[in-house]
Amino acid sequence: SISVINRYISDPFSDDHPVELLDGYVYRVRMMNPSANAATRVGFVYNFQDPANYYELVLSPTGVVQARRVIAGAVSVVFEAPYSESRPNRWLDAVLYANGTKMQLVVNGNSIVSGLQQSELPKGRLGLIAHGTSAKFDNVKIDLPTDSPLKETFNDGLAQRFPNGVDSNNWKIENGVLENFTVLQ
Repeated sequence: SISVINRYISDPFSDDHPVELLDGYVYRVRMMNPSANAATRVGFVYNFQDPANYYELVLSPTGVVQARRVIAGAVSVVFEAPYSESRPNRWLDAVLYANGTKMQLVVNGNSIVSGLQQSELPKGRLGLIAHGTSAKFDNVKIDLPTDSPLKETFNDGLAQRFPNGVDSNNWKIENGVLENFTVLQ
């Protein structure tokens, strides 16, 4: 069973929610496979074109992760590895990092595969998949990477990474600490 995301809500106050096909993203999902059968799997779908053309990263309850390619309906395993977080009825916090055609999978904080290259399909929709089980999914989140993450140590007494500077009427930087010296909300 495949469920693809048809609309991305970037602005909850807008009625316009287009599907934007993404090259780079961080895709987070909490998932659980209630089955103990090794043939059952739950996971991510990405670059979804149609039900016969997509990629998937799936996890079994017996500790095997597979990256699979589905082209013209033919399924082929392009990567397989063990992972230690497995067992039935256990929630897994999985994160799929995509940078163009390179993928990294992290499960419960452990990197499972990094630098996985898949480039046969153009960018497409994202989704979730379950094979032979009634999987549970929660906290599905897609983040876009930022070109310049905000990191400011204030060690030099300045706030270079703040585009409008620091409001010196209410804030001060002293000994590498940004402090508010007034009572504000």
